Amino acid sequence: MIRKSEVEADVKYIFDSLTGDYIIPTSWQIFKPVIRVMIVVYLMHFFTYVANDIFYHQLGSGLLGRLICFLLSCGILTVIALMMTYGNLSLLMCIPEEVREKSVLIAIGKRKLKIYGYLIIFLNIISAIVMINVGPGFIACYGFSWFVCMLVGAITFSMSMSRYMTPAVVATLDKIRQVVSSEAKGE
Repeated sequence: MIRKSEVEADVKYIFDSLTGDYIIPTSWQIFKPVIRVMIVVYLMHFFTYVANDIFYHQLGSGLLGRLICFLLSCGILTVIALMMTYGNLSLLMCIPEEVREKSVLIAIGKRKLKIYGYLIIFLNIISAIVMINVGPGFIACYGFSWFVCMLVGAITFSMSMSRYMTPAVVATLDKIRQVVSSEAKGE
C-alpha cells in the first residue's frame, strides 16, 4: 500500500531532478531495453517454429515460407513494441539513474511490467502448444498471438497504473514532458 502523498512527493522528486542538467539519451539507449525484451520473443518464436517442424516431421521443407513468416512477424512485433514504448522510455532515460532507482512510482511500474511480461510469456507458451496441436499451418498465427498479448498487456498495464495518477501526479508528469521535450528541441 502506498499513500497519495508518497506518490506525489516521488513525482516531484523526479521533476526536481530534471530541472538541472540531464543527459538526453541516444536512440540506441532507448532501443536497447526493447530489443533486450524482444530477444525473448524472437527465441520463443524460433523454438516454436522448430517444435512445429519436429512435431510434423517437416524439417527443411517449406523453409523459405516459414522464414519469411518468422522475420515478418518478429519485425512487425518489434516495430509495435518500439512505437508503444519509445516516448515513455525516452522520458525515463532522461531521469538520472540514482533517481530512477529511488523512485517509488518507477519501482511499481517495473514490478508490474515484470509480472505482465511473465504472464504474456506463459500465455504465448500455451498458445504455441495449442497451435502446434491444431495443425502444421496454424503456427503462422503465432505472431498474432504475441500481438494480441502485447496490446492487452499494454492496456492492462495502463489501467493498473492509473490508480496512482492523481491530478497532482498527472500535472507534474505533464511538466516533466514539457521540460524534456522543450529542451530536446533546443528551446
